[in-house]
Amino acid sequence: MYKAFISLDEAQARKKAFTNTFNGQGYDVLLTLTFEDGATIQEDLADHILDIYLAKLDRLYFGKINGKQIAKIEREIFREKADDKGNRFIHYHILLKSIGNRELFEENTKQLWQKYIANAQTADVRFYTAAGHYGIKKDWRHGDIGKDTWLDTKGHTDKGTKAYSQALEQGESKQALQRIMALHFNRLTTAQTKAKARQAEWRKQGTLH
Repeated sequence: MYKAFISLDEAQARKKAFTNTFNGQGYDVLLTLTFEDGATIQEDLADHILDIYLAKLDRLYFGKINGKQIAKIEREIFREKADDKGNRFIHYHILLKSIGNRELFEENTKQLWQKYIANAQTADVRFYTAAGHYGIKKDWRHGDIGKDTWLDTKGHTDKGTKAYSQALEQGESKQALQRIMALHFNRLTTAQTKAKARQAEWRKQGTLH
């Protein structure tokens, strides 16, 4: 269905407003996750894997209270499903507000992905400060800025929970540091060792990238 262009001034105003929504809000880590072959994984499964991963990240820093995850890392999430040439893939940009040491936070995001999402592809994590344009598509002159990429229901803005406020002020708690230490230095289980061996063989054969 044909979509009419809006005026350039209006389009630029919407684009600027969308970008300003995310810039300056304290997001200091951009986590990029890509399932490169969109023909081998469906959107609902990719979203489910993403939810599992984010829950692991929340639990690493805050643990669970009475079986419930109360405090969470603040985040916004964008999803794309094709590149400029129309090739299929599922690709996420996750904007995060780091807790404690930012470099350690970035490394933890990688370690969590590698440990718990065994069949997923490599996570690329890098520092980023101006986040808004990740929701802007090339048809922004139609006014659909962020409409097809911004997963607002998967984002999270902490509502002042005590654990989150303490983490921002004091950094990683003793309990979080213990969990982080275990993440990085615990020996792999037999099943995990076998899984890594299989992944290494798949990469060698060119079936996993």
